[in-house]
Amino acid sequence: MTRFRPGWRWRLLAYVGAGSALFGGVGLAHFALVGEVWLWGLGAPLLAAGAVMAWRIPTVGAEFDETQVIVRGLLWSRTIPWDDLEDIVTELQFAAVVWRTADGRRVVTPITAVQPGRLNWLPYRSTKRRRAFMAALDRWSYDNHQMQRCAEPGSRSRPGSQALPLSNGCGAVEGPDQSVAP
Repeated sequence: MTRFRPGWRWRLLAYVGAGSALFGGVGLAHFALVGEVWLWGLGAPLLAAGAVMAWRIPTVGAEFDETQVIVRGLLWSRTIPWDDLEDIVTELQFAAVVWRTADGRRVVTPITAVQPGRLNWLPYRSTKRRRAFMAALDRWSYDNHQMQRCAEPGSRSRPGSQALPLSNGCGAVEGPDQSVAP
């Protein structure tokens, strides 16, 4: 199983954000106890979101194996079976897995642990690690689609990509015989 977990800087910033939400929620709850009851409407959700974020920070990341892709964010998780996978967006700013549900709905799941967001000042090593993970995920997806293509003659390309020219990638040439008679 190949995994990606954000580095310590990302985790530190996430804990600061979760701590701010907890601090704000506690502050609003305090004022609600003093007499401003309507502040419970703001303080309780803020307190709950901060607690969930703080609890989920250690699990944030992405991983894949032969059968599935698992993407874990601060507030949600997705397990995407291989058969439902449609495409992978490898550009870091928009890193995502595109897949279809059983009823055919197209879903784009962002890989937030890999996306740097507006943090263009990330160290080179961190960016290199993110790109290496996305390249491995893309290679895994391509290789698995390649095996599926070899098992299904007539399918020439990975979903969402351009068709391959003559070869189906399995060692055979599709279409009419391209050889020249002697």
